[in-house]
Amino acid sequence: MKKILENGYSMSATDKIAVDNDLIGGLEAWAMKGPKNFVTVKPVKILKTKFGEKLKAAKVKEELPMPATDAGLVSEIIAMEDFEEKKTMPTNLMKPNGKREKNIAILENGIDIEDHEELATNAIWESPDDVIKDLLDNKIAKCRERFVKQWTQKLIDDPETTAFPADEDEFIEFVALRDDYKSREQRESV
Repeated sequence: MKKILENGYSMSATDKIAVDNDLIGGLEAWAMKGPKNFVTVKPVKILKTKFGEKLKAAKVKEELPMPATDAGLVSEIIAMEDFEEKKTMPTNLMKPNGKREKNIAILENGIDIEDHEELATNAIWESPDDVIKDLLDNKIAKCRERFVKQWTQKLIDDPETTAFPADEDEFIEFVALRDDYKSREQRESV
């Protein structure tokens, strides 16, 4: 068993408000589903898809059996003479606009991955840690964007609201202090 993102990840309090407006269970729970699988499971699938048939042909030629596990397949694919790593990074991901201190730690113990996932991950991604961080940043940015869009219209439609902050962090904090604000978990528990 190995770890990625060993130093964890940090977000600001306003990031957390925006995320909690969208997600039940918070960013850490979300990270252990989508991003973890994107960084670990996807590279295993890519290797099996790109090199599985080539490995099978070599095994037939050598009259040897195929490995029956992902761990065995990944290890043998990476050991192939003509295997070539193609390192990449996801593109078109957003960064959060917030300027507040990132003082809320999540994933403090990193993310556990299997040895074969580490092999595959390191063969596909330039930096698995950066991929996870970029995916988390993107999720926060999207949550902040939805939060601002949703609440800007609500505030404009509210006859009692005469003004609201233009700064995104201040706007999120302003909304979170309103009596009618509820996180997604609070909204769905009613």
